[in-house]
Amino acid sequence: MKKNVIWITLIFICVTLVGIITYELFFKRTPEKILLSQFGVSLKGYDYSIISINEQWDYNGDGFCMIQFDLARFRSQDFNNIVNSSFIKLPIENEIEASEIPELYLKSQTGYYRLETAKGDPRDFKIFIINTDTKKAILYYQIM
Repeated sequence: MKKNVIWITLIFICVTLVGIITYELFFKRTPEKILLSQFGVSLKGYDYSIISINEQWDYNGDGFCMIQFDLARFRSQDFNNIVNSSFIKLPIENEIEASEIPELYLKSQTGYYRLETAKGDPRDFKIFIINTDTKKAILYYQIM
């Protein structure tokens, strides 16, 4: 009987550890994974840091996610590697209804951005702005 309890405990511990490792490797939500899933942009292999992460979601699914990146150690070649043909040069010509995005990004004159809006509701959009002067970037998306 005591041997069975030990085996059951060992199996339970192993299954728990496998579950934790699987979650950490594949399912944990990180700023890098959010950027990759929203825009297909990967910062893997680049030297950057996260300035802030701010998310606010209501029970009905409305809300926003804002992640600010510090790209201070980026070289101009690094920016060229990340920016592809879907990016547009700043300044932003479209009107954006998001009071959470700092003016530093919305009024930027040098850099790139990528804006995608939902077909049904223009309030549902996502934007990734890279300011090459300040070497900062912001990922913002909202669902209303």
